[in-house]
Amino acid sequence: MKNNSNKSGIPRETVTLILKEERFEVEKQKLIDKSHYFAALLSANFLEYGQTEHVINYDISSILLQDFIDWVHNDKIAFTSATSYDFEELDRLLDLLELSGVFTADTLQHLLVEDLTNRLERHYFTPPKIAIRAWSLAQDLNINVLRDLSLALCLDRFNELPLDSICELSKENFLKLVGNINVRATRSYLHQIKREWIKHHQDFSFPLNIIENNKVKYLHAIITFGHNNREQYIHCWDGKDLLELTSFEYPTDIIERCSNPGRPLKGMQITARRYDLYLCGGEYDYLGSGKFNKNIWRYSLTSKKWFFETVMPVERRHMITVYLKNKLYLVGGVGRDRNALDTVDIYDIYTGDFTYCYKYFPDKDVWKEIYLGDICELSSIKYSLPDTPILALQTMSCYIDVVHPDEMVLKVVTDTCNVK
Repeated sequence: MKNNSNKSGIPRETVTLILKEERFEVEKQKLIDKSHYFAALLSANFLEYGQTEHVINYDISSILLQDFIDWVHNDKIAFTSATSYDFEELDRLLDLLELSGVFTADTLQHLLVEDLTNRLERHYFTPPKIAIRAWSLAQDLNINVLRDLSLALCLDRFNELPLDSICELSKENFLKLVGNINVRATRSYLHQIKREWIKHHQDFSFPLNIIENNKVKYLHAIITFGHNNREQYIHCWDGKDLLELTSFEYPTDIIERCSNPGRPLKGMQITARRYDLYLCGGEYDYLGSGKFNKNIWRYSLTSKKWFFETVMPVERRHMITVYLKNKLYLVGGVGRDRNALDTVDIYDIYTGDFTYCYKYFPDKDVWKEIYLGDICELSSIKYSLPDTPILALQTMSCYIDVVHPDEMVLKVVTDTCNVK
């Protein structure tokens, strides 16, 4: 083994890793400390003990091995940026995650899992092809949070998954996708994908009616809060029993603002989409204080974490919040100076943008598009769309009428007309 000196002048012992025709010098003690595989290989219990060179017999690239060595020496992943969603970079991270399992480098695996899960949480930036590979790899490595987040992304954006990636799935994993009640795809498309998978594998032992029998079951849920107004509880009614599914606290930012007595957040709305809860708007202290929460926060029921999502273009409280497909609608409510709002802000979670604003004309019961600059202070561009209503109000669920706050009006926004 070679002896070099570190910055302190203290001799250090190195070993050489040989991959095909290339040679990589690594500091021995750091390699032992960070990999159970090499700790065992370089121990006195193995014949390789005392050797200065070790051949890597795994089918990996030299770039991947160098990425691993860079982490061993520097305690960080050199090639990545936390804000990057480039496919090649994410694929490289997954390669390194797979190698961390081979070399049993637990610290590296933990670092990569945290990095990848944080990126998957911002799912509208993540290439769907990455999600399907991350899901398969997370199952192999038994990493539950990464597995669940990547599966959720695969189900939500199933139509965007590459056909070749789907066809390469094992039969077990393929059935987990097409047989999942949460998959967002038409039955005709699922049957088309099924035929392609069968053709690729020449496996005709496909379960009968797995797609036809796949029906969504809706359960009623309610969110309640404890005596300290910090912890929230989600209860679910299955027709027989009221079950507590989980609990969560407000985001730290809101808890700190509400820490003093008499400064609660009032009029905020919480709505759900698949595996996430969205907390929108509200007013601090007392109604009419003018101290609004303009942030939209998202709580992942999978990772149990809050994430800042975006800033609302207009302050609102006691509004209707509803998801239609991948768009969050903020309808009406009360704004500054207790003014009743007759506009709608629409947030697209796939792009991260507020795209349109609409105004409600009660005499005609229609919503018409208006200048974003005049209402939302976002732009002076006017988009031209047909004047046909894009939303309809039906008697279903409850909200507070901002004109007559003592009355409860039974209305809900439903998906109709030209909503895309």
